Amino acid sequence: MGISDNQNYVLTTHQWNTGETGASITINKTGVHICTATRNECRYTDTIVINKACPEYLPNAFSPNKDGIND
Repeated sequence: MGISDNQNYVLTTHQWNTGETGASITINKTGVHICTATRNECRYTDTIVINKACPEYLPNAFSPNKDGIND
């Protein structure tokens, strides 16, 4: 997840409620994730709520042969 101001400006700092300071983070758990980014004196804040953990592995193909693997 990352935050942008949609104006192609370079945002100079990022602060996540997780304590991370990068422009994007990897989210590994459910909950509320908030990022505040700044450019000069302007602040941009965005929030995302993750309600359900998704599987770590998603197949890129399926075989509907009823063997229980990628059906």
